Amino acid sequence: MMRMHVPLPKAQPWMLPVTIVCLALGMLVAFMLKVSAPKKLDTTNMTRDQLIALYAKEMSDHEQLLAEYEKLREKYDRMVDSATTDQKLRAELQKVIDDLRVRAGSTAVTGPGIVVIIDDTKLALQNPPDINVNPLLTHDVDLLQVVNELRAAGAEAISINDQRVAGSSAIRCVGPAINVNNKAVSAPFVVRAIGKPDVLYGAINMPFGILDQLRQMNTQVEVSKREKLTIPAVAVLPSIEVGTPELTAPAPPKGGE
Repeated sequence: MMRMHVPLPKAQPWMLPVTIVCLALGMLVAFMLKVSAPKKLDTTNMTRDQLIALYAKEMSDHEQLLAEYEKLREKYDRMVDSATTDQKLRAELQKVIDDLRVRAGSTAVTGPGIVVIIDDTKLALQNPPDINVNPLLTHDVDLLQVVNELRAAGAEAISINDQRVAGSSAIRCVGPAINVNNKAVSAPFVVRAIGKPDVLYGAINMPFGILDQLRQMNTQVEVSKREKLTIPAVAVLPSIEVGTPELTAPAPPKGGE
């Protein structure tokens, strides 16, 4: 008969704090049982002095147990506070890590935002032989300006034709093509941005902004708000080979708080 291998459950972040609290609670319960346990004494044949001495001893034991209880109670409170603090710190650290992953582009992001579709002018698409269509095409600088406007408006994640635009991304012309993250992209350019839809929509459509300039060149532009978008992660993050991180102490709070 074959013996089946049952994988052990993976330790969860909440297990350690809960274990600590349970141990402390068990100590308190055991102590309370000890205090509440009745003592059977036969006092029928005791003299008055013996009863007084017994009473004094019981009072002394009672005070000693109360002191022990207070110590256990303080230890329990400290353990609970420590477990709670550990959970809060763990949650805060996880939030910082998640935010950094979003900013670095190492994780996909889902949320509300806008979609901007930019296509070359119809005349440029016809490519007549007697007209220089280069000024009528969408160039890398146009996409860079779109990305900058969205970032200035608070966009938390941006992609161009499903290529995540992160801090390490390059948007540049390579011959007749535009490369994003060293991947060729072509018109129509679909720019997705996650952030506050109303704010992003107003910023990208502002007068004399990049889309206004493109529209004046008869470039085909569409902008729409979306309740939910998903932007992929960067396919390959560059390795850090030269720079080293500077570990600095956190800045003191402003205003002397």
